[in-house]
Amino acid sequence: MFDESRPLVRGFAGRARIDAYARSLREAPVLLWSVRALLAAAFVVHVVLALQLAARKRAARPTGYRVRTRDRWAARTMLWTGAAIGVFVAVHLANLTWGLLHPRFEPLAVYDNVVTLFHASPWSAFYVVAVVALGAHIAHGLWSAPTSLGLVPERGTPRLRRLARGAA
Repeated sequence: MFDESRPLVRGFAGRARIDAYARSLREAPVLLWSVRALLAAAFVVHVVLALQLAARKRAARPTGYRVRTRDRWAARTMLWTGAAIGVFVAVHLANLTWGLLHPRFEPLAVYDNVVTLFHASPWSAFYVVAVVALGAHIAHGLWSAPTSLGLVPERGTPRLRRLARGAA
């Protein structure tokens, strides 16, 4: 379908390698479903803890601050970026695992499915927005978790913020 002599992105191993990887996952269903179950459980626990944290935050301060401090965009939008990531996961699975939204889905043809999907500008834009939301969510989570756990001073440190952003 696509010319493999010219790689689309430097560093990708190509059609044969990624399609072989997809086939190997299907040949190990116990491993595949164990990992899927672990990821689903981690996702549910993450969502439940986030909702509990949001409820505790609202209960601790039912009215907003009169003067907004220098809080960051990522901190103010954690619930929204989390929800966006949830939508992204559902759409990503519908596109590239089940083929429900994909324009020309072919089972186990990962390379062609990804290339076909990203040739459509709306899907490319959707994935870019999702990756920005994911980056902001992870950066703030990595920065705030040590503070929330009492491992670093309140408000963290500039070095911790740089490390969190770099890791995200």
